[in-house]
Amino acid sequence: MKWRNKAERWIQKYGSPAIIVSYFVPGMHHVTGYFCGISHMPLKSYMLYAGVSALLWSLLFLTIGRIFYSV
Repeated sequence: MKWRNKAERWIQKYGSPAIIVSYFVPGMHHVTGYFCGISHMPLKSYMLYAGVSALLWSLLFLTIGRIFYSV
């Protein structure tokens, strides 16, 4: 139960924008969904922030690839 309390505090402290940041930390986005589920975050809210995160992450890496490919 100790890890459950930590997960709930993490989501309460940092909120939904932490989902966006988690996509840029290696390995973190794999467990963010579990933390959000444990803390009973609404599904619509999670899906919105996870979608925005995936879009930003993809655009960033596509842009970086485009820059280095054209050199």
